[in-house]
Amino acid sequence: MNKPLIKFIAFSFLPKLEAESILNFKIIKQLSKKNFYWEIFSIQNKRNLGLQEYKPLLNNNISFYEIKEDDHMFKKLVSKYLNRFFLIPDSFTLYFFALVKLFKKSSKSFDIIFSWSSPNSTTLFAMYLKNKYNKPWIAHFSDPWTDNPYVKTKYNYLTKKINLYLEKQVMKNANYIVFTTEETKDLCMGKYPKELKQKAVVIPHSYDLELYSDTQYYNKKLIIRYIGSFYKNRTPVALLEALKKIKEKTSNLNSLLSFEIYGPSNINFNLNRAIGKYNLQDIVVHKGEVNYSESIKLMTTADVLVNIDAPSNINVFLTSKVVEYLGSKKPILSISSRKGSTARFMDEINGDIAEHHETAKIIKYFEKYLYQKKSNTLEAKVNNSVFKKYASKNISLEYDLILKKCLN
Repeated sequence: MNKPLIKFIAFSFLPKLEAESILNFKIIKQLSKKNFYWEIFSIQNKRNLGLQEYKPLLNNNISFYEIKEDDHMFKKLVSKYLNRFFLIPDSFTLYFFALVKLFKKSSKSFDIIFSWSSPNSTTLFAMYLKNKYNKPWIAHFSDPWTDNPYVKTKYNYLTKKINLYLEKQVMKNANYIVFTTEETKDLCMGKYPKELKQKAVVIPHSYDLELYSDTQYYNKKLIIRYIGSFYKNRTPVALLEALKKIKEKTSNLNSLLSFEIYGPSNINFNLNRAIGKYNLQDIVVHKGEVNYSESIKLMTTADVLVNIDAPSNINVFLTSKVVEYLGSKKPILSISSRKGSTARFMDEINGDIAEHHETAKIIKYFEKYLYQKKSNTLEAKVNNSVFKKYASKNISLEYDLILKKCLN
């Protein structure tokens, strides 16, 4: 009996260095070991191939079909302009016909369509395949589409109407709709009737334990690390304020603690200026960007890891980074809303959480870490069943179940 063939539509995939590439790689790496063949359709950029080292980790039963952005420079330039002023739904929409042409070079017979968003234009190509070939379709959403609070403010009257229409057509046509949190599912599906809501399932982000090393290390002082970017209201100011107050009463704090920040500089938030403002140059260090494998190493050799969300009443997002933190088996501090996805996750893993305005609480956490470091009692207190739950090996089983349902 031939193995079923899955057409996987993910415009961000290895070796393209993007968050979505890392997310779907961890799942496809596990699913490619199952009884399926895969054909993966992606859009690549030769200046952004930072995940080459992971491609050999995938199973042999995968074929790759790639559009090179550099071969479509006019589309690339026009799409950037459209993405700024006319989101329908994103800059990759213009590659639709190039994808149709590429698809003709792939296997004519297949069994399942599986799209991975973002970008949301992946779903438009998947919907085209669904309507043309009438195959079962799994539509995955890492983020909300029209309800995304970071995107919807960019819509004008016309683009909002068009995107709402497109999103509704996707929800109608997909057989299964996957979200990463209950809050995202409720936000996106709340406006739809019951028959569409019933298609939606929640499968959370995961970590791949095979990517982490058990290298022995010892930090003389407490090493706290944040790995990621800052934007808009997502900044480390709450942590800087807390550290400033601790420094005022602890003269030798720089010999006890170092807060390291890894990630790109941001024109909307001057990190070095903020560090200087709080007089923390001897404690807080911006280390710049690192590649993905290095970020995993930095997680495993830290004493405490910090996650920062933008302030909100209810946080519908659970960043993939905080789940990867879990894989390092380190204590985690989240600066986030006490309501929503991150709060539920932190409660599940027995992690620490404080809102941006809770300076006194953040100070208490730092002082606790300093005491535990000194007494050699600093460790994560995650239940083993919870730790296993978020491993990609186990999360992939939920996708495997849906794939098998699509074949029945």
